[in-house]
Amino acid sequence: MAVAICAALDRLSGAGLRPENWIHISRDVEAIVIRVPTGTQDHYPPAFGGAAAIVLAPGGERREALGCDLDELEKRLVLCYTGKPRQSGINNWEVFKRHIDGDKSVVQNLEKIAQVAREVRAALERNRWSELGRLVREEWEFRRRSLRTISTPVIDRIISSARRHGALGGKVCGAGGGGCLTLVIEPEARARVEAAVSAAGGTLLPLRIDREGVQVRAESL
Repeated sequence: MAVAICAALDRLSGAGLRPENWIHISRDVEAIVIRVPTGTQDHYPPAFGGAAAIVLAPGGERREALGCDLDELEKRLVLCYTGKPRQSGINNWEVFKRHIDGDKSVVQNLEKIAQVAREVRAALERNRWSELGRLVREEWEFRRRSLRTISTPVIDRIISSARRHGALGGKVCGAGGGGCLTLVIEPEARARVEAAVSAAGGTLLPLRIDREGVQVRAESL
């Protein structure tokens, strides 16, 4: 929503800013409103759409588009809501603080998550869906070890039930503690997995991978 507002105000004012500008402005406004530091990883998808890697390089981040088959990827994803909002500020800050304080387990887990992220990028670019499922499974195990509140009994129940019915892997979206989670599946297992998610307490959500990013259309009254 914040990126869309920036895009609309850009059109209205004629400022002529780039999508990267909308991302950074909306990020900073968000941080001011909620009074905690925020990142940019959530702002790139609505600005550009598609599949991409956000490279966190010295001097600033950059987006690199991935050439994976979006139609096939879309067939292999299930999205659901776990029943309560996620705890982004609390969880992210606690993990961040433990890393600063030198908590060895957190440091090791984050290093492993970073390595998995690099392998996920390679799997997506080669359309290796089984490998993607395995990597998502690995990432979730490393992530949930970093802080007890990242997962919940409901999240654990949904993921384990989905796995028993054919899901290749699953993880929370964002910081965890609630919110949404995404499952990687084989297309033929969709009906079984979706039934398992609903039975475990999840609310299925429609999912479509956007191909264009934010679009501003003006209609005359």
